[in-house]
Amino acid sequence: MGALKKIDFYSFSVFIFDPPPPVPLSSILLKKLINELKLTPIGSPFVVGFGQKAYSIFQAIGQSFIVMETWPEFPLIRIIIDSCSPLKEEDVKQAIKRTFETEDIEIYATPFTLQK
Repeated sequence: MGALKKIDFYSFSVFIFDPPPPVPLSSILLKKLINELKLTPIGSPFVVGFGQKAYSIFQAIGQSFIVMETWPEFPLIRIIIDSCSPLKEEDVKQAIKRTFETEDIEIYATPFTLQK
């Protein structure tokens, strides 16, 4: 096995302070966000429901994965993006604002490099 030299990762945790939409609309919005960020979806999204309004949608992407989960008791939507392709925090923020038509978000970015 070859030696790992350097791999850059980009990880984002985004909180949207709006009531979560129903699963069918969320799936459409997640697909729109993936397209807007120029990520490559692999296969179909995987949806897990927890009661009436709580759910998680997992989508594998060629660059890693994206997950959308809802916390309807607050109301809150969380989107997690992990990518080995470069993503800029401001681009992610603006894409989410446009896709979900909201200004009420917080974003936490954690770029890091694996090096050995």
